[in-house]
Amino acid sequence: EVGVKGGLNITTQTTKGSAENVNSNYKAGYHAGVFGNFFFNKKMAGQLEIMISQKGSKWSDPYFSGKDNLCYIDIPILFRFQIIDLISVHAGPQFSFMTRANSIPDSGDKVDAKSYYNTTDVGIAIGAEVSLPLRFSIAVRYIEGLSVTTNNTYYIDQWKNRVIQVSVTFTILSKSLDKSAS
Repeated sequence: EVGVKGGLNITTQTTKGSAENVNSNYKAGYHAGVFGNFFFNKKMAGQLEIMISQKGSKWSDPYFSGKDNLCYIDIPILFRFQIIDLISVHAGPQFSFMTRANSIPDSGDKVDAKSYYNTTDVGIAIGAEVSLPLRFSIAVRYIEGLSVTTNNTYYIDQWKNRVIQVSVTFTILSKSLDKSAS
């Protein structure tokens, strides 16, 4: 199968550092891209995606508040298991490459923040998809960042991305494994 997808990102950034005075909240963004599935049999497939994806968070500390808007090229490489004809689950690593980063304080102008961040991010994705009529599907996915996205230029603590995605997919090209269906 080959298709397109897009939808809503609900993202934040988390830390296990000493940032007790920093409050990080979720913010909305989008993702859009293409996907391809290669079925090994009727139940199992590999899935590759390439997407542009907005991430970041709304934040506040005792001195400032605002939001960080980050943009990545995401490449998830997933194992997909078809539970029944209409429902599948998937999991695997996601590799991300930053294209843009802006910090927007509530009380000021947008600042280019790309130097505050590492240019790559690795995460683990897990989700489920429901097939609908007319080659449409709805997918929900959770992505937990495994690598540190910030560097010590501006951020003292090590922050990681966390994303919830809701997607609508459309399959453009599909080839059945059942040769009698051809």
